[in-house]
Amino acid sequence: MGAGRLAAARAVHEARRRSKLGGMRAAGWLPRISFNCIIQEGVIPDWLRPQLKAALAQISSSLLGGSPELVEVEFTVIPHGFCFRGGEISTTSMVRGSIPPGCKQMVRVDIMQRICDVWRDLTGCAADELVVSVRDRSQPPP
Repeated sequence: MGAGRLAAARAVHEARRRSKLGGMRAAGWLPRISFNCIIQEGVIPDWLRPQLKAALAQISSSLLGGSPELVEVEFTVIPHGFCFRGGEISTTSMVRGSIPPGCKQMVRVDIMQRICDVWRDLTGCAADELVVSVRDRSQPPP
């Protein structure tokens, strides 16, 4: 391959790398926001998860900046009967958020309250069936 074609191939590769999600995050241009939603099997239906994901992305990006498409949301499903609360099979969900460092406490509280509100609206769960935490990426996980 000639030097010109090699340079062109490298330029195309670099443009793709910097495209939309991968390149922006790899270059450190946008803050990384992610959520891990730990849910009990059978409590949050599959069809509802995209709506929850979109809501988490919209809430966090509207308060912290960046694009909702760059917010990562994953669901971890606990098998039925593997988690108990008060001697009964648990229906509790947990949303664990990780945001860029330096977030003011009142913004963090606002994010968590909005997440609680939308989660409860979409799922119909009670207040005691949801735990939400949002930590700075600079803090080590517990």
